[in-house]
Amino acid sequence: MKDIVGYGRVSAIYPDRRTAKIKRDDTDTVTAELIILDRGDNWIPTEGQHVACIFSNGNSKGFVLGGI
Repeated sequence: MKDIVGYGRVSAIYPDRRTAKIKRDDTDTVTAELIILDRGDNWIPTEGQHVACIFSNGNSKGFVLGGI
């Protein structure tokens, strides 16, 4: 399984679950809910924010790393 670093904009945010859906810049598709990594500062992205992600298994699994 190959992990891919990608970028996109937050299209939906679910703060209670610490997940977000991302519209990827490289494929113009929307991911499944990705887990927002806990960086220790309670950061949650906002809708429309540009973020960096790591994807595994296409758009179905991955993590939101942080804003860019």
